Amino acid sequence: MSWEPSYLALHRSGELRRRARAAMASLASCELCPHRCRADRLAGKHGVCRVAAGPVIASWNIHPWEEPPISGTHGSGTIFFSNCTGRCCFCQN
Repeated sequence: MSWEPSYLALHRSGELRRRARAAMASLASCELCPHRCRADRLAGKHGVCRVAAGPVIASWNIHPWEEPPISGTHGSGTIFFSNCTGRCCFCQN
């Protein structure tokens, strides 16, 4: 049996679509980060992060060197977003 990304099973079951819809709906009163600013990003309002509904990707990359207990044997990926205020105490960037 060959390895398959877990999102493919989520897609086949319809769970991926359900999660995507729930994520989009949450932008009407955004609490995605610890600031919980409740900005209506779907109406074009900007939250603490200074972003409306569409994220701005700064960079992405394959990250094969994460710890195997966390990421499995195939590594993980990294996505870095732009327009962040950089005020989160837990952020490494």
